[in-house]
Amino acid sequence: DDPKRNLARRAKNGFWFMCISFNITYALGCYLQYGYHGGYDRYHNVVEPEDLIDLTDYYYWYPLIVYILYGFSDSVVQTFSYWIMGAIAGEDTGLAARYTGLYKGVQSVGAVISWTIDLPQLRVPYSAQFWICWILFIISLPTTYLITRKVGKKGVEIVDAANYSSSSSSDEDGSTPTKLG
Repeated sequence: DDPKRNLARRAKNGFWFMCISFNITYALGCYLQYGYHGGYDRYHNVVEPEDLIDLTDYYYWYPLIVYILYGFSDSVVQTFSYWIMGAIAGEDTGLAARYTGLYKGVQSVGAVISWTIDLPQLRVPYSAQFWICWILFIISLPTTYLITRKVGKKGVEIVDAANYSSSSSSDEDGSTPTKLG
């Protein structure tokens, strides 16, 4: 967090960072899926044992970097999601807990669907799984942006920890704690 910027600005910056970094990562993944060394799919273009990538191969690094970026993008989305829930809930820990519970419940349903789609019996190609993930992310962006615009509005505020005294609810001059956003 950057206390020099208000809460609404931080929310919008976080949204755009998440959006851009995720889409760049998936664009790199798209090249890996379709163009890098002829592309790869689970049931088409299956590689021979001598075509498998080894750590000592020069072409090992691009897939490794993309794989690391997938993890980074997942972390960015998770962190942004929790930050938004906390910013909207404000000081209401019960509301934050309900938001988190709903979020984890939806995430668990998504994991069940993901594992089901990956079952060998269904024969869903990796390319289809790739597009499902990317399209779901893109579909979620408009509603995420609308929620992001609500941050910093009525009922959403953060108390500045530097000006908050744990021994009393007011500063030395008798005023209430400084509020940001």
